[in-house]
Amino acid sequence: MSTLNYSIEDRENVKIVHLSGAISSITRVDFEIMMEDLLAKGNVILNLSRVGLVTVTGLTTLVDLSTSARKKGKRVLIMGMRPELMKMADRLDIYDHFSFVETIEEGQLKLRYYT
Repeated sequence: MSTLNYSIEDRENVKIVHLSGAISSITRVDFEIMMEDLLAKGNVILNLSRVGLVTVTGLTTLVDLSTSARKKGKRVLIMGMRPELMKMADRLDIYDHFSFVETIEEGQLKLRYYT
């Protein structure tokens, strides 16, 4: 799996990015460019429920995007992250870099109360 496909939904000034495929060293650059463009405009909820593979490079990319967003006063929320990936994030001690939500509505609610 070496591709990453996405569609973007706009709900109440929050971009929801529905991803499918892999977040890896192969897809990292295009993913970062797309995300930085979205984060320049507002907050993002990433739906990872259809992402089949996230490599260590992919996890690092997610951490970097989250850190970059926070420096700009924005947030990246993660939805649909698989349990094994959450365990890996915990083992790598990067779990605290992420904000997890179960639904888009929960994400919108959390974003209203950030800052």
